[in-house]
Order: sequence, then C-alpha cells, then structure tokens
Amino acid sequence: MDNLTAKEILSAYRASGADAQDPNFKGALDQCRRDPEMEAWFESEQSFDRKMARAFESVRGPVEGKRSIMTTVSFSQPTTSDQNRRRWFGGRIAIGIAAVLLISLSIFSLMPDPGGRFDESDFSLARLADSAMPLQFKASDPAELKTWLASQSAPQPAQLPDVFESARAAGCKVFLGRDGSKISLICYEIDGQIVHVFSFDERSRNLLQGAENEWWQEDGWNMVALNHGSSPIALATRGSKDLLKAYL
Repeated sequence: MDNLTAKEILSAYRASGADAQDPNFKGALDQCRRDPEMEAWFESEQSFDRKMARAFESVRGPVEGKRSIMTTVSFSQPTTSDQNRRRWFGGRIAIGIAAVLLISLSIFSLMPDPGGRFDESDFSLARLADSAMPLQFKASDPAELKTWLASQSAPQPAQLPDVFESARAAGCKVFLGRDGSKISLICYEIDGQIVHVFSFDERSRNLLQGAENEWWQEDGWNMVALNHGSSPIALATRGSKDLLKAYL
C-alpha cells in the first residue's frame, strides 16, 4: 500500500479511536507505523479532527423537535386500560421513530457535503469563507490538494506568495455557481491562523472585478484579492490583517 492510498483510507478514521480494531483500516495503520512521515501526517490529521469535533460539541437539536415528539401522543381523551396500553406502546413507538429521525438528521447535518454553492447575483466572499466547513478533501500536503482539485476540474492558484510554501495545509473544497462556474478553496495554517485561499475560474473571476490588490473587511473576515499568475485569487482570514499583510 502506498502513502496516497493510506491517506485516502485514514481520512475517514475517527479521532476517537473507535476504528482502531476495524480491519478496513489495518493496512493503512500498518503503513503509518512503517513510515515516520506518514505517522507524523496521521497525528496531525487526528489533531485537526479532534479540534473540529470539539467545535461541534455545542451543536444541539432544535427545541421544536421535542415539541414535535410530544405532540405525537395525546393524553386528553379518557380511555380504557386496553386502550391505554395500546396508546402507551404506540406512543413509545412514535417517540422512538421520531428520536431516530432526529438523530439521523443531526448526523446527516454533520456529514461532509458534496461541495458548496454560491449565487453570482448576490456574491459574498465572507459567506463563502463562513461555509468552508466541512472540507471535501483533507491533506496536509498542498500538492495532494492541487491534484484532487485537478481531478474535479476546479481552478487552483497558479502562484502563491512565498509564505504559503512552508505553510501547513488542512484541506480543500469546491463551490459551484448556478451557471456552472467554480471557485475552489484551499485552507492553510500560518502562525496559528487559518487562511482561506480562493481560486476563480474564467467564469467566476469577474466576481472580483475592481477588488484586485484591495483589502476589505466583512463579517469579521479580513480579505484581499490578488492577481497572481494566470488566475485571480482571494485570501480570507479572521486573524490579524497586519500579520498577513506583512507576508504579502
């Protein structure tokens, strides 16, 4: 098994260690133990996944869900003991079904989606940055992310400022417009700050028209558009603009 195959398999490995005995992961885990570089990558990925898991711990189901479940059983009508038993069992079944549905919806809402969407007529780079998670493909090596983006026929930065050469990557995602245009995202970590790098294709590049080499702030994001290489890119971070500006 090569490292690329092992990384693809381990990208689904749960940070809680619940998959440690799963035979589907054995070959990839063995590859990690044989290769120090792979082992370091895996530890970094698990650390990132644990951070994301902690971020989702505060997610709670809607209060309306409890009301919906409770309304499945009525207690207002007088009944016989047999009717009460049937209603009791029926109510428990209804509550069980509703609970399963709520849990399923909660789990589904946390699963990676196939990609993102954006509206050309009401475009906002800040909204795109806010919807970066979940990432579609995760890897710490930017070269792997660019290979994956190429497989999706998605744009990617032709050239980046030098600071990104030594930056740790986290993952990437592709956003699709209504007209089929695409914007791709690669997430980097620079000095403890997450920096989103957006690349635009021929049809979406006009969304940055007039914003090249200009800094602006929106919804807590510091952003700048750059015309590097053959395609425009935009950077977004909630970190210090001054720090990133110094790198550029």
